[in-house]
Amino acid sequence: MNQHEAPETWMLVVGRRALGVEISLLFSPYSLHDGLQSSMLCDMKSYAYTLVVVLLALLPGGCSSMPATNEWVSPFNGSDLEGWKVHTKSEFETYGNASVTNGAISFQAGGPYTAISLLGAFPTDNYELELNVKRTTGQDILCGMLLPVGTNHVSMVMGGWGNWVVGLSCIDNMVASDNETSFNMSFDNDRWYHVRVQVTPEKFEAWIDKKEVINLERKGRKITPYPGLEVLAPFGLFTWDTSSMMKDIRYRSIQ
Repeated sequence: MNQHEAPETWMLVVGRRALGVEISLLFSPYSLHDGLQSSMLCDMKSYAYTLVVVLLALLPGGCSSMPATNEWVSPFNGSDLEGWKVHTKSEFETYGNASVTNGAISFQAGGPYTAISLLGAFPTDNYELELNVKRTTGQDILCGMLLPVGTNHVSMVMGGWGNWVVGLSCIDNMVASDNETSFNMSFDNDRWYHVRVQVTPEKFEAWIDKKEVINLERKGRKITPYPGLEVLAPFGLFTWDTSSMMKDIRYRSIQ
């Protein structure tokens, strides 16, 4: 090391070189054919990546800019819909309006949909989501969500089919009222409900006020969104012919 170089500069150089070794091994013709065995290549890649992470952690400030895996993220700021798209006539012919009132997102009844979607990134697997919701008028879906499930999406509804179905659409081409996730539950107007969803490679689970209402094994299942709701990806919220309020929306990685 040059005597004029700061220790952190030297560590960055070493880290970059380690990462460069990883990249060159990954893309070299030798590694892609009959040279290095795949297990050896994976070990070397893992070593280089670990070295870079350790070195960066030793720098002033460490890795403090990287969120912890269990750190909650709140995509709704409680004051406006910055970072969200309100879906209008281009997606839904007779849409309802969405705005912010008293720290909650207010969904005015559409005909049938009122919907918003997140403009930023959202986890695709190994995550947990929770929010609070209450219906103010109407007798149908007070809370619908378009949620990532690996490389696919699924629609979860609360109070569908005239205020009696909780479930996922679609599972093996069947909507929530017809598949095994269908759970009978009615919802009162002007009452807050707490919703929690957990998605892992093995299961899709959901709770309402701490009561488990969905427990779906994912293996071997065809999981798709309800037709027409694909436009809400990567994460969307909606109501159906119903006015609702939603707040305290947050998610976190659980990997």
